[in-house]
This record gives sequence, structure tokens and C-alpha cells, in this order.
Amino acid sequence: MTPPHTPTRSVNPEKTDEFRLPSFFSVSGTCRRALTGARPAGSGAACCAAGPFGGRTRARRRSCPAPAGNMSAGRPFLACACFFSDNIFVGRYGLHVRYRDEAQLRREHGRALRERGCRSEEAFGAALREIEAEVQRRKQWIHQSVERKAIISECYKRKHPEVYILQDSFLAPGFLEIVRYCTSPDAHLHGLLHFLESFSDKRIYRLPVFTEEFCQAFVNELENFEQSDMPKGRPNTMNNYGDPTPVPKYIEIEHVGTQGLLHRGGQVHGALPIASGERWNLIIWMRSSAIRNQLCPMCNKKPELVEAEGFGDGFTETLEDDVPETVNLCSLW
Repeated sequence: MTPPHTPTRSVNPEKTDEFRLPSFFSVSGTCRRALTGARPAGSGAACCAAGPFGGRTRARRRSCPAPAGNMSAGRPFLACACFFSDNIFVGRYGLHVRYRDEAQLRREHGRALRERGCRSEEAFGAALREIEAEVQRRKQWIHQSVERKAIISECYKRKHPEVYILQDSFLAPGFLEIVRYCTSPDAHLHGLLHFLESFSDKRIYRLPVFTEEFCQAFVNELENFEQSDMPKGRPNTMNNYGDPTPVPKYIEIEHVGTQGLLHRGGQVHGALPIASGERWNLIIWMRSSAIRNQLCPMCNKKPELVEAEGFGDGFTETLEDDVPETVNLCSLW
């Protein structure tokens, strides 16, 4: 039941690769998250842990991959080619599109664009330039990420060096109790649920993760980095959902300091504006390459594998005689 250390594409890998933490959590202030819906199995599960911090209303979002060196049987991780063509957000029209070329864009998305106000050739040209700029950004993302990471590794001065390697002392007693139970011979799913707070029937759970002392030190380190002159990556347009149709019914859940929310990674979710304080989210994805190799959660097809830097998107070229035994957590409850 211990979370597998398989990472996701990070919105800021050049920074967060510095934090050698396992797959889990999110740190936040007084805030709310709305979660609902579902996507294909194989999209993994996500968890976050929260901490209450004072200050002005300001939001940060960070995603941390698992420790380096976690290759699947020595084989490199790969990405799906759809990363360069699918789920491209056209901000001015609140629409996600798939892009191969101009003719395909007109054929598949022309009507939706016109319904949202894109009714002239000039407007379509502007939208096309926005889309092509995002495609180019994605193509350059890996190389720029590697360059930023090299600069940070060489030049950044850490404020709290101790937070870069996970220690048991960082973890809440309740979390360690869950670990002890999950590693016991009599552990089972229903027994585990007694340690968690459940919400509705949406498979959303709250659990203790960190100590308050660790959260404070970790946020201080992040603030130190933000205030430095180091290069910083920012989220991509895949984090913008636009207007889903039909509009789903949301469940609002309050974050609790030092505690985490666990939910399916494919579950549609978002963050509402905070009422006070400051929000820092540390989001970790737990994935199985063996499950993900069967279906790409982004294009909903068998992945078209391409080379990637580091952990890529967690895909691997699995040999037929070397498929590991896995448990699809999303099918357990």
C-alpha cells in the first residue's frame, strides 16, 4: 500500500528535482479545492498535504517528482507524442484543441471557435498563432528545463539543506501509523480506510502527512528560491480546463494544515480563490508505468512513445516477458 515512486511531468522540474521527496503530498494555506468527475484508469492518483501560513492572499503551485534514479529495470522513461499536439488551451476562447495543422484545426474545432466568438480570419489567425506558440514552447520545454536545472544545481544556495532528503521526523505520527499498518501482514483495504477521512462517494480522502515544523521549513526554502535570481519555470496550458460541458457538480473541501488530500489523478479538480493567508501546493502523482503503458490518459489511446528527458511521462517500453505484477488502485474501491 506504500505509494510507488513513479513521477509525473512536472510543471517546474528544474526546481523541484532538487527536492528529493517520495510520491505524496501538497502544502497550502487557508484554501478550498473542488473535485469531481473522472478520467481513464492509468492516469494515476494524486495526493497533497497542507500547512497554514500567514501573509497576504497569494497562491503558489508546485509539483515534485520522485527521487532520481528510479528507472524501470534500467530502461529510460518515455513520453507520448500527443504532448506536442493534444490538449492545447486557447485562452482567449476558453477552449482545448488538438492541433496537427491548420486544415485539421478548422475541420475539428472551427465550429467551436466560431461559437466562442472567433468569427473572422483575423481572429482565427490570432488563435492559430497562439496555438503554434504553445506547440513550440512544449518542444523547447525539455531543453530549457535541463539548462535551468544545471544553473540551479551550480548556483543556488540552499537555506534549509536538511529538507532535500526525506526523513521520518518530517512525517506526522498519524502518517507513520498508516505506514506501519500498510506494511503489516494483516493489512487490508477496509482496515486502511479506518485511518482516513472519507468524503462522499467520490473516492476523496484526507490523511495526516507532515509535521508543522517541516512544512514551515519547506515553505521557507521555497520562498528563498522564489526571491533568488535563479531561472524559474512556470505551469503550462494543460493546467487550464476551460469550461467543461456539461457543467459538473463540485464538492468543496477545505484544506487542513499539515494534512493531505488523496484522490484519483484523473478526477476533474481545481482550486478556488483563497479567503486569507497564503497557499502553497506540493502535488505528487502516484503512477504505474505498467498501467500507463496500456493507455495514455491525455489522448486516451495507446501511447505513441517518443524520447524524453528524465522521467518523461512515466511510459516505458515494457518487454512482453517482463511485465511487473501491479495493482490498479483505482479499481479497488
